[in-house]
Amino acid sequence: MAAAVIGKHVLVAALFPLLLLDLPLYGVGIVWAAISFQVSIVAVIQRKSVLRDAPADLMGRVQSFTTLLSYGSLPVGAAATGFLLDSVGGRGTVMVYTAVLIAMAVWSIASPAIRHGIPRTDARRRRRSSLGQRSAIREVHV
Repeated sequence: MAAAVIGKHVLVAALFPLLLLDLPLYGVGIVWAAISFQVSIVAVIQRKSVLRDAPADLMGRVQSFTTLLSYGSLPVGAAATGFLLDSVGGRGTVMVYTAVLIAMAVWSIASPAIRHGIPRTDARRRRRSSLGQRSAIREVHV
């Protein structure tokens, strides 16, 4: 998963500045298609990771929280884009977002948590201890 996440950040940071070029409409479509493809692939990989690592009794909460983060950030991004378009124009907006994407790519490469991830054995151990704690809590309160 680390290679996919890092690769996605690097590729999106490399592709986004192409929007500064005077591309024909189909060229913009190709750039956006390549960016969207990368984001879609990583979304599937991240969902698989959540399904594998999250405790079964918390799966609904984990999925709802990740969905909230994914879709809840869309209006914030739209508002930020509108503000930037109004204040620095289209080219400036692409430059600002390119800088943010480059920072995210560098952060993903530098982050030990992304590069190494959580070993599966640790995730299983956490899941077992979480389930054990929850069943003990239920027994006490029943």
